Amino acid sequence: MRIRSIVAASAAILMVSAVPAHAYNADAYSYAAGHMISVKQIPSVLGMKSNGYFNASPNSGRNWLCGNDDQRVDYPAAKYSFNISYDAKKNPQSSISVNVNQYASSQKAEAAWQEFSKKLSSCAGQKTGTETYDDGSTDTWARNTTVGNVPLVTVTGVVSKFMDMNYTDTLSDPDEHSWASDNYSVYSLVNDVIIVTNYYNGNELNLTAAQRKAVNMTAFNAVGAWVD
Repeated sequence: MRIRSIVAASAAILMVSAVPAHAYNADAYSYAAGHMISVKQIPSVLGMKSNGYFNASPNSGRNWLCGNDDQRVDYPAAKYSFNISYDAKKNPQSSISVNVNQYASSQKAEAAWQEFSKKLSSCAGQKTGTETYDDGSTDTWARNTTVGNVPLVTVTGVVSKFMDMNYTDTLSDPDEHSWASDNYSVYSLVNDVIIVTNYYNGNELNLTAAQRKAVNMTAFNAVGAWVD
C-alpha cells in the first residue's frame, strides 16, 4: 500500500480529534488521515460541501447496528475508529460519512464481519411505538428497515451489505415538529477494517434510485481510497 502525504490528502479536511494524541497509534492515525475519501470522490448528485471533518479515536464499545433501549443489535468493537463526514450544501439535515473500524488483525475483522452478517437480518422489518407525555400529548414513531447485498462493492470475493432505515416521528401536539428521514448504510470488509459508508437524509423518506446509486459508488470509492 502506498501512503500518500497527509498534507496533500487532507486539503479542505478539518482535523478533529476526540481524544488526546497519546490515546491512539500515530502510524494508524497517519495512514487513516491520508486514506479517507475526498469530496471529489462523492457523486455530485448528493450535493456535498467541500469541507470534510476527520475524527480519530480508540473504539470504546461494540458497534451499534439497530434497536432501541429494550433490544440492541451490535457487533464486536474494533481497536480504532476513523471517521470523515461531509454536510450537504442545500439541505443542512443531510450528510454522508465514512467510518473505518480497524481491528487488531484481519482475522479479528473477519470474525466481526461474520457476526455482523448473521445479525444484520434481525434488523429488517417494521417497528412502531408510542410514548405518552404528562400533558397527554403523544409521540408516535415508526421504523421500516430493509437489508441486502451491494454487488457493486465486492472486495476479494466478499460482497458488501446494506441497511436502509426509513423513520417517521409524529407528535400529536400541532405546535411541535414532526419529521421523516432515511438512513442508508453500506458495510464493506477490507483486510483488517470494516468500512461503513452512511448517507443520512434528514427530511424525507426513501432515497431516490440516483441517490442510492451515488451512495454505493461512494462506498466503492471509500474502499479504493483506503487501500490506495
